[in-house]
Amino acid sequence: MNKQAKLYLIITFIITWSVWFYLAYLINNDVTTTNDTLGLFLYFLGGSASTYVAYIAIKLSKEERVKDFHTRVFKFNLSFKYYMIAFLVPIALVVIGQGFYFLFNQTLSFDFSAINMQLIPLFFISSIIFGGIEEFGWRGIVQESLFDRYHLLIINLFIGTIWTLWHIPIFFMIGQAHYQTSFLIFLISCIGYSSFMTYLYAKTRSVFITVIFHTMINTIGGSGMFVPMSAAMPYLAMSIISVIIGSWLLWNHQKELDMQK
Repeated sequence: MNKQAKLYLIITFIITWSVWFYLAYLINNDVTTTNDTLGLFLYFLGGSASTYVAYIAIKLSKEERVKDFHTRVFKFNLSFKYYMIAFLVPIALVVIGQGFYFLFNQTLSFDFSAINMQLIPLFFISSIIFGGIEEFGWRGIVQESLFDRYHLLIINLFIGTIWTLWHIPIFFMIGQAHYQTSFLIFLISCIGYSSFMTYLYAKTRSVFITVIFHTMINTIGGSGMFVPMSAAMPYLAMSIISVIIGSWLLWNHQKELDMQK
């Protein structure tokens, strides 16, 4: 891992954990919530560190220019199949998750008639800001620094684990979806989701396409259609399936890369 990536991870964790643990303290003492101005500001300040710290790390390390970084971030001219993966795989995971939820509970986790489809575009736009652009750092800085140095499965395990640890403060925020849920199951889910983004970035070297995938996951979750983490067994089953499929994609692409060397 290069100096730029190390700086990125250190500064990101310092900012996010400091702000989010402070927010958790305020929430748990009934000072604020993530639905009011102060709470929302602190939540965004801590969460967006994974994006803006990318630029801080670039400036401090001086290992590349922002212009070069943007060639990876804003790379749009990709094969249509990668856009299909970014948009459709999250939907497929919802179907799989709801299938497991139905097996365990004989019903779905949401009422489809209660979903306001007109709000989906709004969820999508907000999910870019509150989630999707995290990939500026996770893919554009961290994965880029590891590419060609380690096996893709190792890279994904590392990023998926780091991404999970980054979320730790949210587990202490009363009212958040992560509160009082299984950290281990969340770890498995993050490694699963990350595997598809690791694959997409390895295939395209485009941060943008991973932003789309991440945004779709958050959009579906925000709309209420995703299996809640509180439903431990269905969520775990869905996560394991995502790890298996994503790892298979990574394994096969790694073989292609090895054959090219």
